[in-house]
Amino acid sequence: MTTTLSGVPWLLVVTGLALLAGVLPELRRPAARRLALGLALTTVATFALHRAISEPSFFHQNGHGPMRVGQALCDTSTLGAGFTEVFGAVAGLDPQHAETLVFRAQGALAALAPAAAYLTASAVGAGPALAAGLALVTATEPVLVRMAWTESYYATCTSLLFVAATVLAGWPRRGARSDARAVLAAACAGLIVAQAARTHPLCWPAAAMLPLVTAVRPGDTRTRLRQTLMTAAVIAVAVVATSGGEMLHVLQSGQGQSWVAHVSLFDTIGSRISPGRVLLVVVLGYWLRSEALAVTGLLATVVVARLTDLHAGSPPWVHAAYYRQFAPVAIAAVATLLAHWPGRRLWPGRLAVAAGLAVSAARFPSLQVQATDEREQTAMRAWRELIPPDATLVWLARAGQRVLTLPIYGDCSDFPSGGVAAGEPLRPLASFGPKVYYYRSSLCSSADGRARCEALEAGANLVPVAHASIAARESMGGMGFDRDPVEVALFRFEPPAPPP
Repeated sequence: MTTTLSGVPWLLVVTGLALLAGVLPELRRPAARRLALGLALTTVATFALHRAISEPSFFHQNGHGPMRVGQALCDTSTLGAGFTEVFGAVAGLDPQHAETLVFRAQGALAALAPAAAYLTASAVGAGPALAAGLALVTATEPVLVRMAWTESYYATCTSLLFVAATVLAGWPRRGARSDARAVLAAACAGLIVAQAARTHPLCWPAAAMLPLVTAVRPGDTRTRLRQTLMTAAVIAVAVVATSGGEMLHVLQSGQGQSWVAHVSLFDTIGSRISPGRVLLVVVLGYWLRSEALAVTGLLATVVVARLTDLHAGSPPWVHAAYYRQFAPVAIAAVATLLAHWPGRRLWPGRLAVAAGLAVSAARFPSLQVQATDEREQTAMRAWRELIPPDATLVWLARAGQRVLTLPIYGDCSDFPSGGVAAGEPLRPLASFGPKVYYYRSSLCSSADGRARCEALEAGANLVPVAHASIAARESMGGMGFDRDPVEVALFRFEPPAPPP
């Protein structure tokens, strides 16, 4: 069993109080107050921007999104208690509309990323213009925008790692107490990393790379290496002390063993690490050899991200979301390289920011496309208001490898309520209770589920309540549909009249 820290993200609470105690004295200076105000306005603007240009929706592939929200409500995840700790209390404020509150909380957390990117870039030597440009790229990057108002654990981990990177990059490097502050900063970052690690094991590889932020900070090579080793050690102690048992439990589970088996250095390095990219980094490293640690850190981040990518068959936005977890380290390294470009020229930074914005604009439409199951889950958020509280909703929830959970949370002892699983003996709709509603899901438009849906509906008097035609877009490779558009509908089941 996973264990929560009393249903509250105490690791973040303790870290927040410690950081607040360190920041408040700095706010006596007018410059610090102006910076704080600017960062606060940036965060508010990012929150509003994300909400304006991206619809709140479920993100997880193969219909699992509401299941993650249900796990936050009921603490049933076998992959870590962190998601419940971060969102459980918020979701519990309105259990019947839990995902709405989770989306908002996730949006608030994701809105911290641009401000964090600005602070990280500034700390490694970037000027205000370059730091602001990198913050703008972060605010408008299409995958970060797409997953901001969702239940995605990738969004949660990415946001936490952005904040942790800022803590590592920003501690003072000089003064009599600089080493003590470095240990304190590493400890605070370690607690944030531990919270990310408790959220999902697919956060672990990116979290493990976070000490490289220390390596790319300005300073002589020997000092940076010593500080990086110290940072890694302190973070490791913080993570093991607070979350080691949780992580070991996940590793020993069947799913954890499956992931470990799929991460093989020698089997994947040839197919995933392009020689051309390695050559490009080598050339870049020679050109920028004064910042060899930054180049090495960037290369190491790319290699680890590629070797730990287990997303074959996932849709492009989910696949890309995994890589965004490495963005905090990548931004720190890129900011260092651009800020210390030979001759201190400004054009490389301007070109990099312009290229980032151009790529984001070009990719934005394709990465905002929603799969069929995501769109029908969004439709059900409105349709569930048409279902009486004392009614039971029945739908085909599993067919073969296909899964569809709906935002009908019900009792934690029976989640998902009313879903008919693959292989489960079919029962007449009347047997589900005195008042039954039936949902014809997208699984009914697949070869795996059509026959079971037809059997469920056979002979039933179904009164239409709501209907939608949705474009057929699979959310997992090989899980397409046998018709386009996919027709989904909500019905009220009318039991047969008793014999006279």
